[in-house]
Amino acid sequence: MAEMTMRGTGDIDQVFAALDRAVVSHATTCQAVGTHGCMLGEARLILRVYEKYYMRNSSRASLTVLLTAQNGTIDAKLVSAGGGGSALMRFSWGAEEEFAGVAVKALQQFGFVQL
Repeated sequence: MAEMTMRGTGDIDQVFAALDRAVVSHATTCQAVGTHGCMLGEARLILRVYEKYYMRNSSRASLTVLLTAQNGTIDAKLVSAGGGGSALMRFSWGAEEEFAGVAVKALQQFGFVQL
């Protein structure tokens, strides 16, 4: 599992749209599989789950992105999991870090930094 938190500023809708394009377009086997958005008090939240198939070990990995915008600040929580080969051999060959890294690079283009 790979997990990281990033922080930046901007319009959450623009950040989400650019992030979504970057993640989905980085591989033909990547797709968005779920989305949820809501308001929680003064905060706006967008949750997106992606799934990617890795041919090198016939497995799938997921990337969950939670964007939280409040008072001009956007926090991004990235969690990637899966990507292991089989139930007996759980080697991911770096799949989780690679998948999360796509989102990190997209957010860095908006000036986000890792916390």
